[in-house]
Amino acid sequence: MLTPLIEQLDGVRAPWLPGYRVKIIDGNCIEASERRLKALREVQGGALPGQSLVVYEPAHGLVRDVFPCEDSHAQERSMFGLVLETVHAGDLWIQDRNFCTCAFLCEIDSRGACFITRQHE
Repeated sequence: MLTPLIEQLDGVRAPWLPGYRVKIIDGNCIEASERRLKALREVQGGALPGQSLVVYEPAHGLVRDVFPCEDSHAQERSMFGLVLETVHAGDLWIQDRNFCTCAFLCEIDSRGACFITRQHE
């Protein structure tokens, strides 16, 4: 991890909200490519792109976690269990409405963390 190096070089940014470790989570679609693996060049249906959930920590300016999923048709919600393993007391999670499920938000709360849900236009 680069976090200790950033801290040693006094590169930590001012916290967005003092007393909380802010984490921003969002989905990321891994786009399809015209380049195909040799094994798939003769197959009419190409490989589907995947997706990931990405967690950014603004205090250090780093992507903290990436949760990849090879199934491009899966919902982001199918990866919530993996994300919840990284939730700690004192975290403040910022996410969009796709993460706004009762089970996910209640589990964040039960771990001593908080959340803010962004509202789309």
